[in-house]
Amino acid sequence: MLHFSAVVQATALSEPFPLVTDRLSDRLASRLAAQIESGALRPGDRLPTEQQLAASHGVSRTVVREALHQLKSQALVTSRQGLGCFVAH
Repeated sequence: MLHFSAVVQATALSEPFPLVTDRLSDRLASRLAAQIESGALRPGDRLPTEQQLAASHGVSRTVVREALHQLKSQALVTSRQGLGCFVAH
């Protein structure tokens, strides 16, 4: 009978273990960033609402908020209170 640590070590040696998981918010942020970089979304364009983004991408509004936060930190989008998010210039 193998101990748990022996199984973990054997698995770790045979398969690479990803240190970072790919989150839904990361995927959505990448999709939106690609649309911005390709020109599909242009500077000054207003992004769809959180609810619309969530519905069109099949994710929760929390995932959308996290993705938008990533895009804001990359200076790809800006938000205006009460107006929504816009593609940065």
